[in-house]
Amino acid sequence: MLFGASGRVFAQYLPNPHSILEMRLSDPTRVVWRRSTPKVWDNSAYSSRWGELRGGCPPVEIDGIFYALGHSVFETAGGRTTVGAMYAYRAEAPFRVFAKPASPLRSRIRSERSTPFPKKTPRKKRRSILPVQYREGKWIISYGINNERCAIAIIPHEDLLSTLERLSFS
Repeated sequence: MLFGASGRVFAQYLPNPHSILEMRLSDPTRVVWRRSTPKVWDNSAYSSRWGELRGGCPPVEIDGIFYALGHSVFETAGGRTTVGAMYAYRAEAPFRVFAKPASPLRSRIRSERSTPFPKKTPRKKRRSILPVQYREGKWIISYGINNERCAIAIIPHEDLLSTLERLSFS
């Protein structure tokens, strides 16, 4: 996911190992990417319960911290379930991971719209996280359910922070 910092263009390549790419546009005939050294951080408590954190949306900067929304998938008796989760990293190179997900986001669906199409995923509701915005202390997240319905969750920033666990560094 592309994002800007310090007047340069970067891409968040992987959540863990945390990998950031820097885009170089000095050659007009091609885009060159320089990859940072991937940083592995312990997310085993979260991933053992809800699955490995995967990609999602471009990060959003708030007060010098980038918040990155991703997703994970896990199996239940009713089938596969997808949940959203955030992690956070410093908004300046080397973009050190600051906080990890302790739990998935607790979303409240603001609006839903069904389509006349048959469900593509007949098992348990499956959510796909799409774009995110941050405005006036609230996160606005759009997502899809079963490739069938659109939904918007509005989550107060404090609720999001309650799902994060700050990392300690030695």
